[in-house]
Amino acid sequence: MHTIFFQISDRIESIQITEFPNPIQPMAFIEFENGYSNIFFLDLETGKWVEQDLGFTHLAEALGAQLRHILHDYSSLKKNFRWCRKSLNHKVFHFGFYTYVSGKDLAYEIFAANRRYMFTLIKKARGRWQICILPGTEAWTYDKRYLEIIPYLLEIGTI
Repeated sequence: MHTIFFQISDRIESIQITEFPNPIQPMAFIEFENGYSNIFFLDLETGKWVEQDLGFTHLAEALGAQLRHILHDYSSLKKNFRWCRKSLNHKVFHFGFYTYVSGKDLAYEIFAANRRYMFTLIKKARGRWQICILPGTEAWTYDKRYLEIIPYLLEIGTI
């Protein structure tokens, strides 16, 4: 845990920073002295910091400048994302991903519409899919139907 001091309007407030272990994108839970708290993470597509569920806010931008000194900075590892928005059975699935080769397999890093990492899919030999939930990322409660739908969409080539 780290503590920094931040000027908000005309006051200086202490901010508690608790880093989330995440090997894909830097992420932290931020608690302000005034009681406000949220999760902040680096968007690997733009290199900008995001305030979870609020997006690219001024607060995320200001805090991001400080977080770069505290957390490991992946901003130089910007990724070329593809975004998908599909409707299946009256349910909209919106996610982003980038791909890379891992040995003989093709890997897909999957991100929610809010730009937070969800999981990794690996297309194995013989057409099998392996789903990797990385330590430190399993506690987030996203719609688990994505675990089934995304391999299906990739398989049928609609992305």
